[in-house]
Amino acid sequence: LGFAVPRDILSKSLIGGEETLSLMEYLGLLFPCDSDPDIMVPYIHLFPLDVDVVVDDLDDCRSNSSSSSHSCSSQRTQIVLVTDCHPTVLSRTTLGEAEDGAVMYIGPDSLALVQHLPLQQYISSLPDDGNKNTKIIDFCAGSGIQAISTMVSLKWCRPDATALFVDINDRALRFAKFNALLNGIQEERISTMNVDITAENDFIEHIKFDNEPFDIILANPPFIPVPGKSASSDSRSDDSCIENRYGLFSSGGPSGEDVLESIISLSPKLLRPKRGLLAIVSEFMNPPEGKEGNQILLHKIKKWWSGRPTSFEHHNGEEIIHAHAKGILLTNEYPVSAATYSSRRADNEFEFNTWSNHLKSCNIDSVSPGLMFVKLYEQRKNEDDDLIMISSRVPRTGLGSIWTPFNIEAVYHTKRACAEIMK
Repeated sequence: LGFAVPRDILSKSLIGGEETLSLMEYLGLLFPCDSDPDIMVPYIHLFPLDVDVVVDDLDDCRSNSSSSSHSCSSQRTQIVLVTDCHPTVLSRTTLGEAEDGAVMYIGPDSLALVQHLPLQQYISSLPDDGNKNTKIIDFCAGSGIQAISTMVSLKWCRPDATALFVDINDRALRFAKFNALLNGIQEERISTMNVDITAENDFIEHIKFDNEPFDIILANPPFIPVPGKSASSDSRSDDSCIENRYGLFSSGGPSGEDVLESIISLSPKLLRPKRGLLAIVSEFMNPPEGKEGNQILLHKIKKWWSGRPTSFEHHNGEEIIHAHAKGILLTNEYPVSAATYSSRRADNEFEFNTWSNHLKSCNIDSVSPGLMFVKLYEQRKNEDDDLIMISSRVPRTGLGSIWTPFNIEAVYHTKRACAEIMK
């Protein structure tokens, strides 16, 4: 719950006493306070979250509800997640004796994908072929919030849904599995994989594809365009290096797009034709500015999507099967300028100049939080319009912007916009 507690109280209160306390310290769940070692400080906290339950139709909704007077849209359930505290609370990005990376805290980006994910529209758009199997893959899984909330949301209409949690951090994968079990998901329905997805061959060698593609890909990749050590460190101390402050779940490489590009490039190979849905939450560099404005990012996304063969088998030089899909990118009506972004990231003038120069070198003029959804329709041999990509800017209202938690107006905007790609 985020409270620091005297060691002697924990030792007397916990089953197993001092032995359990020592085990929790070894596992990186708590640590002695630097100023008073007799006070134990938690690395982790509990986060409760309401999620909407998806149904196939109104009859399903009523039969699974204790009260048939409520509409389908009002059916909710709650999950509880355990994850690490924010790095500003921990003052570090590695934890435990093994120095594992800290696990992503539950932030506004985490909540945005949970609340905006058009699951009800997606289920309604599926062909009526009797296929009730749903395979989910959660890239950059962290605490597992995305796949777990999705599986719980699908508990009535897809009770046997399975999930593969993928992360480069062993600590994150332990948290994801624990959180799945904590929320009543059977162990046989979940699996984990530690792999660097930016190394495509490494990922392909590890994944158990078994000729069964995935129905839903979820991703909250690291997206901060972090300056490297040579650019961000003054001569005073290694601790002054900006790069040292960003853990595995934060740094998206110099451009902020290293992991995002890998996910988009892999997705056509992983998604099931006519059923596949890709859902990403991220900060986006140089977002579109209206129909006649900057479209560079949309062209970049289309290039990432269509840049590689849509098969795990190596292309033999004869034919490449292309994945045809429709997608939408949602960003804020008013993205922040590179100067504003730099000021928000920097702690002093030196860092502001470092950020400004770095963003300029990467040709980043503006940044916006956002969401991206792509629906895969079919695979063809021709390469015309592999991905039809459109954009929509979410208006800022009194409730906030696209990532503002519980911004109902932004969620409704997403649902209206996603109707176009779900047809």
